[in-house]
Amino acid sequence: MIDDVFAQLARQGAALVRLTSDSRRGAPGAAFFAWPGAAGDGRRHIPEAIGRGCAAVLWESEGFDWNAEWRLPNAGVKGLKSRAGLLAHAFYGRPSDSLWVCGVTGTNGKTSCTQWIAAALETRGERTGLIGTLGAGFAGALGPVDNTTPEALEVHRLLAQMKRTGAGAAAIEVSSHGLDQGRVNGVAFDCALFTNLSHDHLDYHGSMEAYAAAKARL
Repeated sequence: MIDDVFAQLARQGAALVRLTSDSRRGAPGAAFFAWPGAAGDGRRHIPEAIGRGCAAVLWESEGFDWNAEWRLPNAGVKGLKSRAGLLAHAFYGRPSDSLWVCGVTGTNGKTSCTQWIAAALETRGERTGLIGTLGAGFAGALGPVDNTTPEALEVHRLLAQMKRTGAGAAAIEVSSHGLDQGRVNGVAFDCALFTNLSHDHLDYHGSMEAYAAAKARL
């Protein structure tokens, strides 16, 4: 199903170079992913994405009909948000399959642990990428990220970029929000590290049990 989506878009004439779920970052060659979320329905921003030159749109099919006036390659996908990670994994050439990837979760210590992991691997000659609170990239040259764990499309793009620039490994901070929202779906983790669990983020998760369950998904 995953490869079929991109094949369907290609048959419609789409030439894609990147994926985004932010219509403000729409541009020629980009595929815009539109799904309903807590902050609003991304499908309302399809006209903006088209106006910015996006090459295609993937949209959550449940409860929505494509507007025939939007003459653009498109594909309706049921459960798009949960499948976004797998779609990005396939689109970017399955980068985590050929990297040693460690995910670090826990209330405290994620940043320190990922930095230590990267430093240890670097001493063995393994160039190691980082994704987390301090940014994404390589130690000493981190670029900004929107969240500790970026959204799924961005995580896979970053991993592909790291692979292209010589990385053999990656250490990722995986927040409970990121796990609950599927931001690391599709990442082929080789190692999972749990640091600790204390009372935090209960406004989001509702209870310690739900918070622990989110962490356990890694």
